[in-house]
Amino acid sequence: MELDDLKKNWKTLNEQMPQRPIADDAQVMALIERCKAGTGKSLHKLVGVQRLSLLLGGGVLLLWLILGILVYSHITDAELRVKMLAVLLFMGATVVIGGWWDYKCYCWTRDTRVDEMSVSEVSRRMVTLRRWMRNEVWAMSVWAVLFNALYFWMMGLHHAPATLQAIVIGCFVIIDFSVIYFIYKKLIYKHLNNIKANIEELEDLCNE
Repeated sequence: MELDDLKKNWKTLNEQMPQRPIADDAQVMALIERCKAGTGKSLHKLVGVQRLSLLLGGGVLLLWLILGILVYSHITDAELRVKMLAVLLFMGATVVIGGWWDYKCYCWTRDTRVDEMSVSEVSRRMVTLRRWMRNEVWAMSVWAVLFNALYFWMMGLHHAPATLQAIVIGCFVIIDFSVIYFIYKKLIYKHLNNIKANIEELEDLCNE
């Protein structure tokens, strides 16, 4: 290679070198914005799911409670009144405790601001939310068992043949598992996993 060509190539290389960090910085910033946008989008969807759950669940339970009170007021059979009272107390406790818990989780998610909080703060809040959701899954499983047992007792199924009891219990298990799996796996953890992946990518970028 002639000296003039070497000088020319060296000059070109020197001119390109300062531009590389800028390009890298631009790519990093674009990646950060993409991760933040993905986190914000998943949070928005999660807030929507929680809001719908809060409104729909609360409305259905309150309606059920009102109808139960109306039915209870027209029952004259003593044994049936006791059963209806147990159901009303159970549903009343569900409305109060479940409504408080759903609103707490909803506010926590809604107040998580990706654009205003640091990555570590958003990560901490999402870890807390995941722990709450795990506890909620267990609580929902226990609630389903108690509700099924209450229904079983109220309908007098404990006096039915063992085969029928086994079939009913099996149906309860399948229905409960399917509902809980769909709600939390498809509607909740889908968004939580997306948020976790974006936050981990952001943390890796911040640590570089």
